[in-house]
Amino acid sequence: MNFSNKSQLGSFGEFVYKSHCESLGFHIERTNYCHTDFLLRTGESDRPQYIDVKSTLSNKKSYKGTRYHEDISYDLIVILDNELFLVPDNKSPLNKKGIYLLGSISEWMTRWQQRTEIARTRKFRLEKKNQLELKDIFARAGYPRIRIVERGDASGKRWSGTVDNLPGSSKIVDGHDVTLFIEYGCEGFVEKVASIYLIWHHLLHNRKITMSKPNSRQSNKGIVEVVDLKAFKRERPELVFDGLEELKHFIESSIMQ
Repeated sequence: MNFSNKSQLGSFGEFVYKSHCESLGFHIERTNYCHTDFLLRTGESDRPQYIDVKSTLSNKKSYKGTRYHEDISYDLIVILDNELFLVPDNKSPLNKKGIYLLGSISEWMTRWQQRTEIARTRKFRLEKKNQLELKDIFARAGYPRIRIVERGDASGKRWSGTVDNLPGSSKIVDGHDVTLFIEYGCEGFVEKVASIYLIWHHLLHNRKITMSKPNSRQSNKGIVEVVDLKAFKRERPELVFDGLEELKHFIESSIMQ
């Protein structure tokens, strides 16, 4: 494993953390909500705690980075030499026992590479009624085949770069009229729509949308090009919206006329 790849390092750390909590008999579920990775409960009477797992190659005694909300616990997976440690945050349900020695990296790497956990389809953040309303509006405008792609925790500090499934495979592009790419931000520990990108597929077919080369991780997944979101926002600002109502108004006033 190339620990210089931050995405892989984060994925590895989350796997270690989740596996360790499950070995202790705790209830842990993935959230990806408002800058968090998991919701952890150590006992029936305990209040569930949102956890953001941070993985580091440095010998850190606690998390010193930005804290986005007081309801989040920042637990560290520390990788030193050939050993793994869990350093719980002060408010973490795991902090009662101090720093945990979890074992050797080689042992955990073997478990990570052999993991059999089924990847669950993520639920849409966008409410069902809003999905149906958007489908109806686009269908009435003559574009019934819409695709919705979501990304959480959107902000300049949290996210940058491109998205793996934009534009997606040729089959996906050919099978839809438009993709709505919805980014979410987190305000007061509540997720809200931050930006909506209206990506017409006829523009993709005609090579009218700027693409960029994939990064190394994306290349390893077989991705050959991705939508350059920064260029899209710069070149087509009329197709980037602050919220659902603005998007609906645009379709109803501009496309349906």
